[in-house]
Amino acid sequence: LSVLLALTMLIGLFSVISVNSSAEAVKTNIALNAAATADGQDSEAHNPSKAVDGVINREAQQNSDQSRWSVEDNKGEGPTGSHWLKIDLGSSKTFNEIVIDWERKNVTDYSIEVSDNDKDYREIYKNSDGNSFTDTIIPNEAVTARYVRVSVNSYTKQGPLLNADGTEKPGDRASVSIYEIKLLQYTTSDNLATGKTATSDSNETADFSADKAVDGNDSTRWASAKADAPHWVQIDMGEPTEVAAATIHWERNTVKSFEIQYSDTAAENSWNSAYSYSSSELYNGWNTKVNFEKPVTAKYFRIYIKDFSDTGRTESDPEDAAITWNTISIIEIGLYGSQIEIPQFTLDEVVNSIKAPKITTEDRTLPMPDIPEGFKISIAGTNYDNVIEEDGTIHFPLTDKEVKVAFKVSLGDETKTTRDITYSFREQKKYPKMPMQNR
Repeated sequence: LSVLLALTMLIGLFSVISVNSSAEAVKTNIALNAAATADGQDSEAHNPSKAVDGVINREAQQNSDQSRWSVEDNKGEGPTGSHWLKIDLGSSKTFNEIVIDWERKNVTDYSIEVSDNDKDYREIYKNSDGNSFTDTIIPNEAVTARYVRVSVNSYTKQGPLLNADGTEKPGDRASVSIYEIKLLQYTTSDNLATGKTATSDSNETADFSADKAVDGNDSTRWASAKADAPHWVQIDMGEPTEVAAATIHWERNTVKSFEIQYSDTAAENSWNSAYSYSSSELYNGWNTKVNFEKPVTAKYFRIYIKDFSDTGRTESDPEDAAITWNTISIIEIGLYGSQIEIPQFTLDEVVNSIKAPKITTEDRTLPMPDIPEGFKISIAGTNYDNVIEEDGTIHFPLTDKEVKVAFKVSLGDETKTTRDITYSFREQKKYPKMPMQNR
């Protein structure tokens, strides 16, 4: 099993699902509102059903308003014990990912077990390294079972809580608490726009015509004529079609304002907006993914570009010099009948979730923690730079040593530093002899 740490609401750790011209990933939480039981609860307000109600409200001020399951030992005074929460899916079902949103980081050992008869359980995951506020577990293969049990084998009385703004505050209570358990089933939603008839207000050349934006090929694209906005690409679905989500794969990150619109007739004054975006800055990235507030049904859909810059970078060469060319260009448009997976993470969430990857005897540079797409990570400093250098080079010590490393995580122009993360090294004789280095 590989464990990835994820945050929020959606996305699984840090495996980010990229825009696909033919289909998009859909994650369905099959645990939502399923029957849940546990070995105890500290109050009716924190009964087991709260862990499967789809609500994660860390911002709630009143304890009784927080939608979470919680159980205490000796009214919170301890000593601590072991506890479990069980989900009955009603019938045998298959899932691919497990997400647990904990109230605190105080669980030192827990396991996840499954059963078809509620008697014979098998372990599919065990964590003896301590929990994060959000743990995302992705098994090597899909799991099929009716009953899923989270067993907390040990925990500590002390453990921080996560504020709504991503900061931590101390916690001191002999309790285990879970805001939400999600059992995510992976499916895909086909791109309903592929192969449909597409038109546009203009084309730069015949090679960049509107049909290239719905041909299912990421090596082709539509480009407008060289002219200022507005520009648009329109898709005729052939018949009224329900659409719940959309994707746009832009050639350059130049768009500043656009709408995803729909109409029954395509007449000029008949267009309604399913989604709109507007900013004075360039769009952050090249892939737009949108779940509409509610599905819309129409025969015609269009991307209406209201403002863009003539200067921007391409996704394939984001570090190269910006390209100046007064066109707007779309590689592919996707329209989907189901809501799609949209990973979203805040900088605070990523910083708070980072754990140290294990170092093996084969490593010569420090393995960096997994982070979501769009974020950057680097070493901020260590307490033994003769063991781990700033560029990540490892020099195995001659004696046992605990090395603390802090990382810098950046999103755009904003950067934050993680807490100290400890790497354990054992004496040199346990490692292969390394060649002398010129230093």
